[in-house]
Amino acid sequence: MSDYQIQKKIKPSIDNQIELYLVGKDKENLISFVSFLRQNKMSPQWGSTNSYNLSYKGRRVCIIKIEERSYQVWVNTQYNEAFNSCFANESLEIKTFLRDRITYCYGCGSCKPGLDMEILGVACKGACFNPVIRMENPDEERLELARKLVMLRRQAIAEGNAPKITYIAMNKRK
Repeated sequence: MSDYQIQKKIKPSIDNQIELYLVGKDKENLISFVSFLRQNKMSPQWGSTNSYNLSYKGRRVCIIKIEERSYQVWVNTQYNEAFNSCFANESLEIKTFLRDRITYCYGCGSCKPGLDMEILGVACKGACFNPVIRMENPDEERLELARKLVMLRRQAIAEGNAPKITYIAMNKRK
């Protein structure tokens, strides 16, 4: 049996996987982040091998992936005025981090060809409607950024402002 098949049967908790795979500061940081998510009514649900989905009101907020001595946090967001306002007063380092991760539309959804707008001072043509900010082994500062992104996404969902994107299968994309 593959790891996926085994985990699909038992659906291990994220807490068990953190204990099994992480050590030191990475372990502490992820435990703290998961605690923050639970406090905000978003409990990690097993999605696939060592991968956990977090949703709010049935809409995806983020994914946590755990590997041997490393982990990743993928936070769903959207580029809009709320995003720009939330991060307008952040440090140049944080703005640069976010600017370097601007995602452009590649036709995966019904929203193509994407948005034409300014994102944190950068003119963007064809930006993704539902980008994911990926962080590998985020330190405390990056996890604070992840918390802000999560709360921004949660607020958009609560207010009905998170766009519903219809995925287009690879063989049906033009």
